[in-house]
Amino acid sequence: MLPISPDTIDASAVLGSLLGAIEVPPITALQCDALFDAVLAHDEIYLEAELPDVLHLDYGPEQFRRGFALSLGVWDGRVHRPALTRLATKLALGGSFDGADTKQFKEIRARFKQLRFAYLIFDEEHRHAPSLHRVTKMMGHLQDALKHDRTMAAAARAIILRFLLMPLPFRRIQQGIDRFRPSTRHSFHLYVAAQLLTIRSFLAKPTVTGKDFHEIRKVASRMMAFYDVMNTLYPSGYHRLAARFVSTINGLMGNMHDGLIERRLNGKQDYHADTFPIPIEIAGRLRQLERGLAHAYLLAGRHFDP
Repeated sequence: MLPISPDTIDASAVLGSLLGAIEVPPITALQCDALFDAVLAHDEIYLEAELPDVLHLDYGPEQFRRGFALSLGVWDGRVHRPALTRLATKLALGGSFDGADTKQFKEIRARFKQLRFAYLIFDEEHRHAPSLHRVTKMMGHLQDALKHDRTMAAAARAIILRFLLMPLPFRRIQQGIDRFRPSTRHSFHLYVAAQLLTIRSFLAKPTVTGKDFHEIRKVASRMMAFYDVMNTLYPSGYHRLAARFVSTINGLMGNMHDGLIERRLNGKQDYHADTFPIPIEIAGRLRQLERGLAHAYLLAGRHFDP
């Protein structure tokens, strides 16, 4: 177990623990900056983007360990917890964000989301780290309230977030990070199979609810996070193409989901009950992604590691 301070999380110490046991290139500040730039562009839309002709799942524990270490370097709780605490306190006391506050909150939230995605994708159990998930989820609820001018809701969520950022609750994030173990090839293939089945089930429905739509968008967001990490660590035309294609799905779904949230908050649509057809421009790209993943999974299935 790494030494834990209740006030800070030393990402550099954790990086050393993750990478020190094997001979791999170090994670650099330039790579962290590059990944963060990519994270901020997660929802950019490239309508001309094409998926690579053949997807593959040729990744292993070294790549997963480095992928998590890179995401941890982007996050670094020592730097961003104090700023997030200040922002949450400002809203909890009835204040409001100016332009600089809004930008800072968006960027910190992006760092938290990336680390949460990385833990889910790269850890051998492919589950959320609970404390990290709670903080990130509350930031999402706060973002929705701010985006739709729900002042009271924003203040209430800020109070909860402020509590989660206190030293002892926040310390649990460190404890979750310490438990990270890189995925095996086999468990990663099974994780991809689960994502594939989720997409397939979604596309089989003639109509979907807002909740259904949100769940499948999370699949796209996780894949976006994965390809951004791989393209940062192992730059290639393949990773760049895959990232741009999934970014387009994520962006199209994000734009639509904003409207769903607005209608839910205005009482015009039941997010959990009212249904609608999946737009063609989204469904078509999801089908292409589903076929690509299915083919990659079959190829990988011929040489699963025990």
